[in-house]
Amino acid sequence: MEGLAFALLLPLLILIGVGGSENGTLVLLLRKVVTALSLPLTPMSLLLLIVGVAAMQMLVLITQSWLAARLQHAYTATWRETLFSTYMNAGWPFFVRSRSGDLINTIIGETNRVGGAFYLISQLLSAAMVTAVYLTVAFYASWEVTGLLLLSGSLLFLFTHRFMSAGYRIGEEISTYSSDLECTVNEFMGGAKLVKATATEGLAQSKFVSVIHKLRDVYFWSSFYPSILKGIFEFSAISVLCVVLVVGTHSLRIDSASILLIVALFVRLVPRAFSLQQNLQLLGGYLPSIETIAKSHDVAVSYQETLTPMVELPPLNGEGATVSIHDLSFSYGDKQVLRSVRMDFPQGKTIGIVGSSGSGKSTLVDCILRLNETVPGMITAQNIPIHEFPLKAWRRRIGYVSQETFLFHDTVRNNMLWGSGNLKEVDMVEAARKAYAHDFIMALSDEYETVVGDRGMRLSVGQKQRIGLARALMNRPALLILDEATSALDSESEQYVLDAIQALHGEMTIIMIAHRLSTVKNADRIYVLEGGKVVECGTWAELLAQKTRFSALWELQQAGH
Repeated sequence: MEGLAFALLLPLLILIGVGGSENGTLVLLLRKVVTALSLPLTPMSLLLLIVGVAAMQMLVLITQSWLAARLQHAYTATWRETLFSTYMNAGWPFFVRSRSGDLINTIIGETNRVGGAFYLISQLLSAAMVTAVYLTVAFYASWEVTGLLLLSGSLLFLFTHRFMSAGYRIGEEISTYSSDLECTVNEFMGGAKLVKATATEGLAQSKFVSVIHKLRDVYFWSSFYPSILKGIFEFSAISVLCVVLVVGTHSLRIDSASILLIVALFVRLVPRAFSLQQNLQLLGGYLPSIETIAKSHDVAVSYQETLTPMVELPPLNGEGATVSIHDLSFSYGDKQVLRSVRMDFPQGKTIGIVGSSGSGKSTLVDCILRLNETVPGMITAQNIPIHEFPLKAWRRRIGYVSQETFLFHDTVRNNMLWGSGNLKEVDMVEAARKAYAHDFIMALSDEYETVVGDRGMRLSVGQKQRIGLARALMNRPALLILDEATSALDSESEQYVLDAIQALHGEMTIIMIAHRLSTVKNADRIYVLEGGKVVECGTWAELLAQKTRFSALWELQQAGH
């Protein structure tokens, strides 16, 4: 539309007496257009036609801008949704090997930059098409002058090409330092209590400042390079324009109307060409984000779990062991953590697993939860290998409470109902009572509607653990796993949790991972792990009656070690 409006200036200039050939190729072509529209070839009709074309151009421009913005943000949102879904469906080893700050930065920061790249590409296509139209009109007006412009533009492009390479390098550094910044902020905000307690605010500040200064410098160059490019471009454009005017009027004898048209086109084309070059340079800075997202997505896909739709498993009860472990071994790379482990967890019994740090207790739990896939060896539930069960359904049959219960910045109610489907109020209260949590919840300012704060920081550690236990009980699990769930509690809070566990005895199979041996005193059976192997097994009384590894550990703890 813009090209057509400018092309119509040529016959208009000829009609008003500026000068020029009425038999030129472009003039003859435009006469046919005006005749086809049944318009008289007068200055007034050409002016009205130019205004009409400009109005249409405005509508097209608004539509194009609306569509480009919609596409850009839709593209960004689609990538964010895809990445989050891919991360959540990845296996636990993916999270073990990844920094959470990197993942957060990829979802929030890198996708935003990729959305910018998508927008730039659309603008590049638009600018390229408009430039092509301008050059076509200019070619019909004077192919000699247009040839000079193209030659000059090509030389200028080659001269400024190195700025695009610099833009790509800067883009890589922005991706790297943005990720480092996200990780640094994430770590220090999460570890704010440690920083305050150890009076190391200055150290945290210096590490943070180091990262933001690096990011500041690369952002400076990403902003400064376009200014250099603009200066070179504007100087070159004026110089080329002067040369074209001199050569066109004196050497090539181009008529005045054509010269005026070409000058007008040139004036309009220079900002377009500069925008084209600048967008190419900016795109070079955004391209590393595309690589970052693609790589992160592909790595997450390589760790994908098979999460089939939720189905109901047969009840895990009856005679025999709810869960059995057969010759299970597991390694992290070259380090073997579990060695031919054999264990049975009978229905309705409480089983304790103890051992020194690094003995493989938590790794064993991860294998039962199928966070780690186990080869060689096997874990079965009522003689059925657990890998034959749909993964999602298997995990939903397990209640899990870790050493540090994670709570969302939400109400007690919503934290307890997380992932519990359409359970009723009575189910929630029943679970809270079983976890010895109902009374203290009712004493909170808004009872079950009390907001617990970020990671539950408005509650004590003991209160968080009891809410975590209540949440684990919401789905009436067949197997309850407590992974060092009382190790960080004071004696009173620990007793509340232990009383709750004792009250659950017989209702479900309970596995208690413990570092503090007194925690498993009432267990029906205790396994002792050392070096990834089961070295002892028996009841509390049986293990203490013999000179065992367990009794030695107990004596150490009794002595205060």
